[in-house]
Amino acid sequence: ADAKATAFVGELTLDEKVSITAGLGWGGGLCVGNINPIPGLNFPGLCLQDSPTGVRFADLASAFPASINAAQTWDRTLLYNRGVAMCEEYRGKGVNIALQPMMNMGRVAAGGRNWEGFGGDPYLQEE
Repeated sequence: ADAKATAFVGELTLDEKVSITAGLGWGGGLCVGNINPIPGLNFPGLCLQDSPTGVRFADLASAFPASINAAQTWDRTLLYNRGVAMCEEYRGKGVNIALQPMMNMGRVAAGGRNWEGFGGDPYLQEE
C-alpha cells in the first residue's frame, strides 16, 4: 500500500496535490467535504460527509441514536450493527468517508459536541 501510494503521489502535479489536500471547501459539492477527481490518474475524487446520527443533508436518511446514547447500552453487537447500518447508508448515498464517530473522551461537559462520542469513561471508549 505504501509503495502504491508513493507511486500515485509521484504522478501528481503540484496543483493536483494542493487540490487533494485542500478539497473544494464547505458546500463545494454534494458533501461537506469534497476532493476533486483526477481523471488522468483514474482517481474518482472523494465525498466526505459528517453527522454522528446519519447522513447529513440527505433525503430519505435514517436518524440513528447518538453515539453517547448507543454506548450506554454496553452492547457490542448493537453498536457493531449500528455502525454497519450507518456505513451502508453512507455508501448508498455516495459517501466515501464518514467523518465520525468522534473519539474524544468528553471530559469537559461544556465541550458542546460530547454527545457525538461514546462518553467519558475510558473503559467504555475502549469497548
